[in-house]
Amino acid sequence: MQLQRFCIGWVLCVLVSTASLSAAPRWLRLETEDFVIVSDARESDIVEFAAGYSGYRYAFRRLFLPDGKRVPRSQILLFRHGSDFESRVPQPKDGRSRTICHGGDLDGGAFLALAVDGDREAALKIAYEFETIWGLRRSGYNIPLWMSQGAGEVLCSLQMRKGKCIVGERPTGFDEIGASALRWPRFFDVNTGSAEYSGREAKGVFHEQAWALMHWILLRDEETLSRFQALADAVHAQPSSEAVQSVMQVKTDELTKTINRHLFGFQTRKIDFDEAAVRASYRIVPATEAEAHALLANLAAESDRPVEADRELQIAQKLAPDAPYVQEALARREMRERRVNEAAVFYRRAIEAGSTNPRAYVISAMARLNESSSGGVDYSGGGGRNVEVALGDLRHALELDPGNTEAYQQLGRAFFLAPTPSAAGLDELARGVTDDPKTLSVLEYRAALLQRLKRTDEYLDQLQAIVTHPDAPPQTVQRLEKRWLKGVLDRDIAKMNALVAKHEFAEAAAFVEAERKTPAGERLQGEYEQMAEYVGEQSSWVALRRLRQEQHWAEAAEAAQKYLDVYPKSKRLAAVEKLRDEARQHLASSNQGTR
Repeated sequence: MQLQRFCIGWVLCVLVSTASLSAAPRWLRLETEDFVIVSDARESDIVEFAAGYSGYRYAFRRLFLPDGKRVPRSQILLFRHGSDFESRVPQPKDGRSRTICHGGDLDGGAFLALAVDGDREAALKIAYEFETIWGLRRSGYNIPLWMSQGAGEVLCSLQMRKGKCIVGERPTGFDEIGASALRWPRFFDVNTGSAEYSGREAKGVFHEQAWALMHWILLRDEETLSRFQALADAVHAQPSSEAVQSVMQVKTDELTKTINRHLFGFQTRKIDFDEAAVRASYRIVPATEAEAHALLANLAAESDRPVEADRELQIAQKLAPDAPYVQEALARREMRERRVNEAAVFYRRAIEAGSTNPRAYVISAMARLNESSSGGVDYSGGGGRNVEVALGDLRHALELDPGNTEAYQQLGRAFFLAPTPSAAGLDELARGVTDDPKTLSVLEYRAALLQRLKRTDEYLDQLQAIVTHPDAPPQTVQRLEKRWLKGVLDRDIAKMNALVAKHEFAEAAAFVEAERKTPAGERLQGEYEQMAEYVGEQSSWVALRRLRQEQHWAEAAEAAQKYLDVYPKSKRLAAVEKLRDEARQHLASSNQGTR
């Protein structure tokens, strides 16, 4: 048996040598909170498959998610025969292997297609690996490749036995970290474009090492969730090697020995799972031919077979033209062609037909907000009545899928376009900000709302959080940094001027000095030096005038000369020179009178 793995974007396929026969489809549907299966397999095979998948999803939540949090449901197209599945997905050119699992996207959720027969265990392993990588990202974890890949490989060997989810079994061919392992500094730098991952030097070493490292991190003890969250936070603040060292309390040069010691003594982690109750909850009902063809159309589109996708969609449309899943499939076709307004029409029809698809509401809202743009550009407060309708769509989408980043992005856009700013929107947007760099756009919209509400300090803090974020795209930093720095400088100048106007010069000097040490001040040293000089100049001028008023001529003459020496570019030079000369004349007259 040959095994080949490759990943392009969100499409992940695994190829193995097997063979099977085709059969006429009879479609069934099994739906749970975690996934929906549409299958032409026997009911007993569907239930068996579903039980394993329920166990996987339960283990994923226990390991990675806080109580009550879930990732969106996955859509699984489960074929009875591998040959039926094979005929619908890309096949390798070597002629010695076949595709057994295909992963992609369906309206923002995971979409998987695989077959019951053939090497189902190998297909499930790849499905679990794909779902883990997808689920971590969908849960808001923005983590490096070695973390997500390694976590997927740890969970891919999950087994169900006697009411237990068994996690941590060693995948075939994986062993302790040996002499061929990558050096740790290089290992942490590997990405999907690295030769060690998918190029000429890809011999599986990185994958094995990622599995071993994450096996130790995830399964060292029962504190998996808190430790994983701490590590996910740490990799944003420091290099991966330092993050692992600080969270795991093991020096980098001791990692290999420590991990191998863990693997040598580790058995498996057993998570209690009421498999009998889960099986009893399943209800299998007939699936319509139209629903099956709509999913087959999605599979064809994901496999880059547009002609086949259109053919399947036409069949589905003919069988059930008004069904929500048919309207959603038609909408997805429009979205692939970047026709948002046309897609919105189909998604709205799906909603009218009873769809609970969050993306239907998001695209409907997006199209409404596009109508509020002027020449394709959004202007603050430039929206009309359709903004309120869009807000309703987006809030409904977030009720269905609380972690939907796309919905939060459009929600921020709606608040930006709304004619009247609403402070309540700040809390709504804050819930959509995670470690995922995609949510930086949500943070930017929140900053814009703070600006509209004239909450200047908070607005500038929000801009700072974006431009100093380690994963902020360079174009975003370039676009917002000038706005942030100018805003901070204008604010600080205004505060300084207010203190100077009240002759609170010591407070003004201390304020400027403190602001020079902030992230913005460090970038604007020259400007803050000028501010400090201005405070000193104003303080000297006021003191000089007071000396004249009180007729302390000796001190006034000395202070005036010092002013001229220290501030040679001052606009008050003529006035100070006149005051100095006046003081000297008084001194001279006084001296003559004394004699």
